[in-house]
Amino acid sequence: MSRKHSRTTADYIQWEEMLSLLSKLEHDGKFILLTLIAVGCYTGLRISDILPLTWDSFADSHIELREFKTKKYRKVKINPALREIIERIKASRSLDPEKSILFNPKRQKLFSMQYINRRLKEVKVEYGLTLQNFSTHSFRKTFGRRVWSQNDYSEKSLILLSIVFNHANTQITRRYLGITDEEIEAVYDSL
Repeated sequence: MSRKHSRTTADYIQWEEMLSLLSKLEHDGKFILLTLIAVGCYTGLRISDILPLTWDSFADSHIELREFKTKKYRKVKINPALREIIERIKASRSLDPEKSILFNPKRQKLFSMQYINRRLKEVKVEYGLTLQNFSTHSFRKTFGRRVWSQNDYSEKSLILLSIVFNHANTQITRRYLGITDEEIEAVYDSL
């Protein structure tokens, strides 16, 4: 666990481990965490862009938003697996379609980023996750790693991710995803 106010680098979750976690959270009825992790990993959005999303945001085939950090307009396609998760959650609970997906009904306000990060550290321990540093930024990195691996670790996928993440170049995207020289060399060995 990191010290208060210290900086750590978030790690990504292996995709299969993330899918297993989603299944366990759903089984345990932890729908807010399930929603947060599913939306984060399937969209690659920052937590500042996930917090204001409402249940109505998932009514169409795309989520449309203005990014909090960059102020740029984004249109994000909703993955069919994410759509299924959202529909199961909506079917199992009575939800106000205009409320945030991360609305705290007890306090009548949104969960804070700090609270969410504390809960994620608890989830890491409770569910025995293998990553070192688990935070809201882990979802964005998990998304990026998944895109990179699904596209055979190609340079093209890094170019696309640099556009999605609004990075100036692929070098920043490589560093952001924590891609090591050994992983890059392994790509050549796999041919």
